[in-house]
Amino acid sequence: MSNLSRSIAFSLTALSSLGPAVASEPWRDIYRCGASSGHSFYTGGTGWAQDGISNGQIVLRKRGKDFDLQIGDTTGAFSVREDGAEVLAREEDGVIQIVAVYPAMTVETFLFTSSTQGRASLAWTSSKRTGIEDRVSVFVSACTTR
Repeated sequence: MSNLSRSIAFSLTALSSLGPAVASEPWRDIYRCGASSGHSFYTGGTGWAQDGISNGQIVLRKRGKDFDLQIGDTTGAFSVREDGAEVLAREEDGVIQIVAVYPAMTVETFLFTSSTQGRASLAWTSSKRTGIEDRVSVFVSACTTR
């Protein structure tokens, strides 16, 4: 066996001992949040309006060091990653911040927190260029942890 062959064989053995890749790990639900209530500011002249998603659900999921959000309402559910968003995350002292940047002029921020009393909450914002009347929204939601 040549030195090159031994090197390749050693490399393959070393790689296989590292265990499964992160992509093969299942997504794990971290927070499950219900209906969201808040306000939106419509830039086309309407101004502030009460807003919300009464039948909505936001689930924060984690796989390895990656995060994703599963967002659902009366029209269905989708993953922000599968919807084309770039997801940036920070996690510190039980607080998780997520920024989702979509290709279609939408940016969303999510702040997940838990209190020592076991209550969890989500405060989130959405800035959208809709083509009809652009808007910026701020919402809050009660959550449970997993």
